[in-house]
This record gives sequence, structure tokens and C-alpha cells, in this order.
Amino acid sequence: MSQFISLTAHSLILIFICFNGLISPVFANNADSALNRIEVQLTNGQVTQATLGEVAKIINREEGNYHAHIVMGDCCDYLGLPDQAVVQYKLAFKYAPNQPKACLSLINALDKTGQKTAAANILKQAEQKFPKDPNILLLAGNASFRQGKYAEAESSYRKALEESVHSKEPVLGLPTALAALRLRAGRYRMAYNLAKIDLAIDPNLLKSNEIAGIAAMKAAQFERALPYLKVAFNHTSAPSLTVAFDYAQSLLWCGNYNEALIPALCSLTIAGDDHDRDTAITAIKEISAHLSKRNVERAGLALRQSLVSKSAIAHSELAKICLDKGMVNRALTEAELASKYAPQSSECKYEVALILETYKHDYRKALTYLRLAHALAPNNDEISQHLMRLEDRLVVYDSDWSWQFKRWLSKFH
Repeated sequence: MSQFISLTAHSLILIFICFNGLISPVFANNADSALNRIEVQLTNGQVTQATLGEVAKIINREEGNYHAHIVMGDCCDYLGLPDQAVVQYKLAFKYAPNQPKACLSLINALDKTGQKTAAANILKQAEQKFPKDPNILLLAGNASFRQGKYAEAESSYRKALEESVHSKEPVLGLPTALAALRLRAGRYRMAYNLAKIDLAIDPNLLKSNEIAGIAAMKAAQFERALPYLKVAFNHTSAPSLTVAFDYAQSLLWCGNYNEALIPALCSLTIAGDDHDRDTAITAIKEISAHLSKRNVERAGLALRQSLVSKSAIAHSELAKICLDKGMVNRALTEAELASKYAPQSSECKYEVALILETYKHDYRKALTYLRLAHALAPNNDEISQHLMRLEDRLVVYDSDWSWQFKRWLSKFH
């Protein structure tokens, strides 16, 4: 009886300690089952401080548990701590160099943090250790694709597909990788259908949405392309020129002019040469022709919250649109923002000067901007001549009746 009482008391003490956080409840459970549960929480976006604490306790008890280090790395990555994630994945790789998952996690983390050489070296090791692992084959194919070795990429992807079919475990991202090759070869329908396989599993995959949207655009299916390009454009901080321009074009073709202006301005911002810039400007002019003054005003507000909010060329182009609509004050605001974001641009300073002189008749302030423009581009004949003309006129400004008349007229604008 006394032994029963003693055991009961001991159990109560353990329960008390456990609930007060002195001993983890996981102590009595299998670590892997706890880690699997936490991985589900990660997938569902349910990471909390308690989650991190639980993983940390497992690591403290089992330092060599590679699975725990992978999960902790995944938690760090989820919380926006990529460098700390790399540390955890390196520990996982250290304790389990023969585990494909440890290799994959470390390779992806190194690549994400810009450590391309280190990632490539570990990938070479992984290819030798796991020649039939479909996920490793997928990464190898992606590396070949980036290097322009498309035949090698095709071979790796096909091997990955064979292994995934054999193991009956689909590899997320593999259909999209094949879709990228088909898109490059002009097989747009096949590219679209392959990307859709991954999107059926995860509708928010950026690369899959990008390829599905571009493939649909290439096939002149603008309405079908629109939802995919919208995801590809809105859910990344650096959309490609193709995504930005195709998204603008799909909106234009579908008559969504108000939404089309921002991606069109974005495509202008990231255009790499004169041809791409001219193409973007042509689209912008076509879009702006359908916009009312109110919608242009809204576009100005949207631009300040967009991916290209600090792009001088975007604000400069919007200033031109505003002038076309007779919105002088808004045009001046946009031109001044362009000058602010490109302080070494003589063109931006000159644009502000022209608006101030021609539309606002603020000649002295225009002269200030002209002098700044001239200082930045002393060999620009147009700016130099304009500056000399304005300086000469301002010498007799106070006694010149025509200028006084212009200033009087400006009060009525």
C-alpha cells in the first residue's frame, strides 16, 4: 500500500513538472512522430514559439538527430531566417550525409542564400551518392537548364520521372521543369498541361503559374493566361520582364485597363534594351488612352505601393501620361519623384524644369532645375541652349511686359 502511494505521488510530481514545462511532454513520445506532426504544422503555417521550443528540446536531448535539425531549419526558413536555416541544414548533413533529404535541404538553402558554388559542390556529391533519387535528379536537371545544357536537363528530368513513377511518389516541381523545356521548344499546349499538374497540388507555385501563363499567352489564350500571370506577378518581389509584360498584355486584351498600367510600368522599369523599352512604352500609351483622369490618379497611388514604387522611369512615364490628360499638378509630382529617385539623371531634372516653365510658369524654380540638369550633362546642347535662353530672359523678367502678361494669365489655370 505504501509502495502504491509512493508511486502515485511520484507520478503526480512528474505530471506537475511536465505541465510546468520543466520536462517536455515529448519526452515520453517518439521524437520522429513529434517531428512529423510539427512538419504538418509547418505546412499549415502554424509555427509558434511553442513549436520552436519543442524542436529545440528534441535537439538538446538528441543532438545527432538529423531530422530534428531539418525541421528546425524549416522553421527558421519559414520565419524568414535563411542564414540560421543554413546552419541547421549543415548540422543535418553533418550527422546524416547519406540521407537524401539532408542533402536536398542544404542544397536548396545554400542556393537561396546565394552560395551557388557550395550548393553545386554538394549537388555533385549527391548525384554520386543517390543516382536514382528523383529529387536529386530534379535539382541536377535544373542546374543543367540554368547553364543552357538543355539535353542534359531533359535526360535528368526523364530519369527523375521514371524513378518517381517506379516509387509511386510524385515529385512536386518536376512537371513544371519539363514544362519549361517544352515552352522553350514552342510546345505551348504541352507546357501548359504539364504546369497544371503541379498547380493541381499547389495552386500558388510561382514557377508553375509563370509557365502556365506564358504558355497560354503564346497560344493567344489571353483570358486563360490572366489568373496564372496574376499570381506570378503579384507574389514575387522581382517578376521577370516576360511575366510583367505578358501580364500587362493579358489585362489589356481582356479590357482591364486600370489594372494593366502598373505591370506595364514594371516591364518598362526592368526592360534591358531599347527594343524592350519601346515595346513597353507602346503598350503604356495604348493602355493610357483608355484611362480617365480619376483612374490615372488612382494609378499614381497604386504605383507608390507597387514593386516599382522607387523607379524613376516609371514615375517619369506616369508624368507624361498626366500631362496628356491635362493633370499638370500630378505630372509635376510624378516628375519630382522621378528626380528624387534618380538624383544623377539630367533627363529627370530637365523634365521637371520643362513642366515648371511651360505649365506652371515658375521660371525661377525652372531655372534651378535647368542648372542642375546642365551640371549633370554639360555637353547636352538642348539643355545648354535652353538654360542660356531662360537666363537671358530672366535678366529683364521684371520689365518685360510679355512675361508679366504670361504670369498674369497663369493665375487663371
